[in-house]
Amino acid sequence: MFGMKSRCLKQAIPILYHQKKTSLEKAKTKPIAMGRDFASFSKWLIPHRKKVHVAIFLLSLLMIPGAMTALQPIDMESYEMESPELTAQAIIDEEFANSEIILGFLVSARDPNYVPPIDEWTPVPLMSDGAPDYANLPSVTEMVEAGEPWQGIYAPTGGILNLSLLQEIDGKIDMIQEHPLAPAMKPLVNDVTGSQAPGAISLSDHFRGFMNNTSVLTQPGLTAQGIITDPPTNWYDCGVLECLEFDDANVTQAHIDLAAARMAEASDNNFLRWLSLDRGFVADMNALQDGPIGGQLNTDGTWEGGFTGKGRWSASSTWLLVQFDRGTLESMGWEVIWK
Repeated sequence: MFGMKSRCLKQAIPILYHQKKTSLEKAKTKPIAMGRDFASFSKWLIPHRKKVHVAIFLLSLLMIPGAMTALQPIDMESYEMESPELTAQAIIDEEFANSEIILGFLVSARDPNYVPPIDEWTPVPLMSDGAPDYANLPSVTEMVEAGEPWQGIYAPTGGILNLSLLQEIDGKIDMIQEHPLAPAMKPLVNDVTGSQAPGAISLSDHFRGFMNNTSVLTQPGLTAQGIITDPPTNWYDCGVLECLEFDDANVTQAHIDLAAARMAEASDNNFLRWLSLDRGFVADMNALQDGPIGGQLNTDGTWEGGFTGKGRWSASSTWLLVQFDRGTLESMGWEVIWK
């Protein structure tokens, strides 16, 4: 028995001796080679430092052309960019050389807090070429703050439908008609009044066409069967007001409010599409016209929520559209390109 135990003990000793070490033991016994490797690298580098400097200098020279190319502006027209929009535009340019170009400009009301008194106001100075000094124009931060959808705004009165703002917008249309590009403008049809505008259209054109009784909203209609229909609305019965034209010197904000309400109701919502999304009928107990206060307009043209009461339509912004004839622009020496 004793001899057998001794043999077992002798056999167990080498097994225990070759047992694997733990990771902690390996970490304690493993030599750190990083310092030795860097030391050997530095011993090689220092004697050859001149060659290394020359190599770095040559590599830097090779990188200069690439750096110069990277600093050059990208010519987007040299790239072949395929997209449905660009393909459609190319077809229009080729097949319809005299197609129209419509530009849309956002016109927003200015916060009344930034509007100076009329006796202190001065026009924007002109530069040597006659163009306005755009650096001195009011900042976009002075725009009236947009409201919630279908809630309207209260200041200035009527928002972008304020009489003074409409007259100012009308003055911008006059400036466009005097622009050097004006000969290239192409007439377009007013979708609210049905009148034809000479190349530029804005809210003031809607009111002018409606208030002089030349719009489709105040004229009898004709069905496909030849039956004459009554006008959707009128501008001969203005209640306690005298039905004045937009350009009349005696026109007031009350005339504008009444005309806006009638156009909004009779134009199949075409008039409302010219107003920003915060458009709405705001309550005013002194107003002459009724409208939907609160709620919102559904896609099918029905009004949801709210109640009927005295007030006026208002919004913070509108559009100003300008239409050019592409062929005329090119004949004048202008080139129309996508950027």
